[in-house]
Amino acid sequence: TLAHDFNMWRDYLNLSKVLGEIIEEHRRTLEDTLVLKPSGWSRSNSSSAPTPGRLICNFCRHNGESKKVYSSHPLKQADGTVLCPILRNYVCPVCGATGDRAHTLKYCPQNQEKQSLYCKRGRNSAGFVVRR
Repeated sequence: TLAHDFNMWRDYLNLSKVLGEIIEEHRRTLEDTLVLKPSGWSRSNSSSAPTPGRLICNFCRHNGESKKVYSSHPLKQADGTVLCPILRNYVCPVCGATGDRAHTLKYCPQNQEKQSLYCKRGRNSAGFVVRR
C-alpha cells in the first residue's frame, strides 16, 4: 500500500539544506551589520565593547521575547535606523512612523507627555502572557 511507503521523518524536499543556507546567510548578514555599524547592540552584563554571541535587542528583551529572539538582531544601526523586525512593523499611533524610523508611543517626538502603553502584564509577539 502507498500509505506505508511514506516516511514522515524523511526530508523529501531537502528543506534541511535550504534552512541551513538561510541560517548561514542570516548569520553572515548579521556579522556584516555588527562590523559596519555596531550601535544598537548592548551587552547584558557589561558596558565594554560588544562581542558577537552576547548581543541583544533591548526592545525585544523588555517585551518578553525569548532569548533566541532578542539575541538574534540589534535594535538600531549607528545612524539610528531601526533594525529590529518587530519594532520595524510597529506603527506609531501618534505620528504614523514605521520602518527605519519606527518608535513606540513613549519615544515619539510628538508625544510631549511621554505617555506609555506599558502595563504590568502583556503579551509578546507570539501571544504568550508576559509578567513584568
